Amino acid sequence: MDDKEWERINRQACDTIRLCLCREQKYPFMRETFASKLWKAIENKYMKKSNENRLYLKKRLFHIQLKPGTTISDHIDTFNQLIADLLNLDETFKDEDKTMLLIGSFPDELDHLCITLLHGNEKLFFDEVSATLYNHEIRKKDQKENKDVPAEVLTVREHSQRHKQKKKGRSRSKGRPAEVEDDESNFALVSQPMMSQHDE
Repeated sequence: MDDKEWERINRQACDTIRLCLCREQKYPFMRETFASKLWKAIENKYMKKSNENRLYLKKRLFHIQLKPGTTISDHIDTFNQLIADLLNLDETFKDEDKTMLLIGSFPDELDHLCITLLHGNEKLFFDEVSATLYNHEIRKKDQKENKDVPAEVLTVREHSQRHKQKKKGRSRSKGRPAEVEDDESNFALVSQPMMSQHDE
């Protein structure tokens, strides 16, 4: 591998690492140009098993809230990332405590869902609660997408009926004359005997 190719790969590696950092985390490392040194610096700052890092991550975990415009799945991913970072610092979490923290991170608008998750359950499991939250988001999305389906179906049906009427009108004009209405045909039948009596 020549130097030019190595520089290109190193630059791409640095860009990829920075993409994984939030805006506040990027600034201290903006001048680092070597991927190995950048990775080491980030590891020393955020993954070092120090009380400072533990406090920083725990504060983020205990204060995390679902932000407006963020999906439930993205919120759970962020929550799991914080848990993973703390586990790398040799922190431990009971499954039920982790589940309580996740439920507590949702806003008042989802209180009914949180109460449903808690009601009648002596013990909570993180995987089950996460699956329920994922399914709730999917159902809500489906309801929103299918909200206007009846109106669309009605519009298509009306369009189809108008199309059939136009097609029927064209076939009458091109083919044989339309049949005489019932009232007109009855009048013609009555008038014929009267005309024959007059001729006699």
